[in-house]
Amino acid sequence: MKNLLQFEFRKLTRKKSFYICTTVSFALLFLMTLLTEIIFSITQETYQAFDILLDGVNSGSFTLLAGIFAILFMCEDYSRQTVKNIYAKGYSHTSVYFAKLIATLVAASAMYLALELFAFALGALAYGVGEVESAKYFAVLAVQYVAAMAEVLFAFFIASVLCKNGSSIATYVLSPIAASLVLSLLELLLKLKKINLNNYWVTSFLGDLSLSVSTERLLECLFGSLIYIAVFVFVGMFFNKRIKL
Repeated sequence: MKNLLQFEFRKLTRKKSFYICTTVSFALLFLMTLLTEIIFSITQETYQAFDILLDGVNSGSFTLLAGIFAILFMCEDYSRQTVKNIYAKGYSHTSVYFAKLIATLVAASAMYLALELFAFALGALAYGVGEVESAKYFAVLAVQYVAAMAEVLFAFFIASVLCKNGSSIATYVLSPIAASLVLSLLELLLKLKKINLNNYWVTSFLGDLSLSVSTERLLECLFGSLIYIAVFVFVGMFFNKRIKL
């Protein structure tokens, strides 16, 4: 396992897609901050670095780009058939799967941290550092990270099953629309009037995580994300082991 991890991390440092996705996420955050500055100059609203720290990942660009990277990283050895050489050396499907999973999580976490630091620096330069008004801020920030990793692992799960770049990326990008349609249809069929199933899909959590979120919803987002993470990891492993190369 140690050798596999070293192999995956060596590949990770050479992956141009990692640096490209991170740079694009920086650029999109910069444009969002610029647009916010224009709007707030008109509305006279106040903003600070700690606010943009929450909004930086919440914009949606991170999960999209980190998810695409996760797919490209997971599918590389399968699309090139080089994974056969790894199996030939005696490594099990499970070991290969978890080595790729760990490397993907480390890369996504590094991208997340870099984006947050960039967001804070950008916010401090544009609006000033400001201050945190309640401990709830750090709870929301922590749950944001868990929810973001759940979305990245959803992309990893798709790649683990399909093992092809094109179909995996298309599925990941279109999945929020497809899930919304399917869940809305289920609501109609089951005649659910008080429950919105879309609120419990993995991609719905991050958008609700702001300082105005209720404690109940915050806990729903946390435990829902953790459940999805476990499901994506172990169901992905189950299907990945059955792939015929």
